[in-house]
Amino acid sequence: MATETAVGAVLVHAHVECRSGRGAWWRYARPVLTIDEPMLALLVGGHVDDEDDLVGPLGFPSDVSPEVRDEFTLRVEGAWVDRDTPRTVARSVADEWLARGSSRHWATGEPFERVTDPAHRQPTWMDARELDRVVRAYQRRTGDLAPVTYCAALAMMGALERDFEVRLVLWLEHLGVDSGAVGDRAHGRRAG
Repeated sequence: MATETAVGAVLVHAHVECRSGRGAWWRYARPVLTIDEPMLALLVGGHVDDEDDLVGPLGFPSDVSPEVRDEFTLRVEGAWVDRDTPRTVARSVADEWLARGSSRHWATGEPFERVTDPAHRQPTWMDARELDRVVRAYQRRTGDLAPVTYCAALAMMGALERDFEVRLVLWLEHLGVDSGAVGDRAHGRRAG
């Protein structure tokens, strides 16, 4: 669900990831989080003060699960990726984004190149303790209950922590940002 905010129309992309021990992260869920400006400011590091006791934005984790990486990045068209592959961008468009600084190379062991999606901004991640601090800071600042979707994500993460290491990875997608040939983001289709 897209919502108009002070920074324009945005979508919140959220993923709960788990891992056992030092194993690889895997995506457990994609919670739909309510778009609430005070909450978004706390989540991505805007308007944070010492009283909040928040970590602040941590960027995008390099060891993210393949499913989350595929949603955050785009494949660059080439010998290993054709134009019909989902979430693919033409080489010329990727080069333009890189030259403008609106995208960056994504290190990968795959036989093709990836770049970050220029519409995806303010990535961060947090564990359940940090999300709990965000919820409490929200309630202290607004004098209101935190949106239920964040409380539900926190409860899910708390339950999963019994058996796994758990984190929430999220970023904002700024709609209307020139995204070249990517096309319909909600379905990962490339425009013709």
